[in-house]
Amino acid sequence: MAATVNVNGRGIPGGVGAVYPNTRSWVTFYVETADVTASLADAERLGGRVVMPRTELPDVTLGIFEDPEGHAIGLVEAKPA
Repeated sequence: MAATVNVNGRGIPGGVGAVYPNTRSWVTFYVETADVTASLADAERLGGRVVMPRTELPDVTLGIFEDPEGHAIGLVEAKPA
């Protein structure tokens, strides 16, 4: 997994992964959020579909949803600086 870090030491890890069941292949752009769970709930409320629920990994917490048009958007939970 490759990582991107900006000048103040923060960044979002990146990599290549498998396609999730019942989805098509895609490029996922990740955005930072204070709360992945709340952001996924907002996405569903606004017509999106959760593809990967809140998932806590050793170094990062992620979630992925599709917008109403089917575009995948990744969420990365902000870690305290």
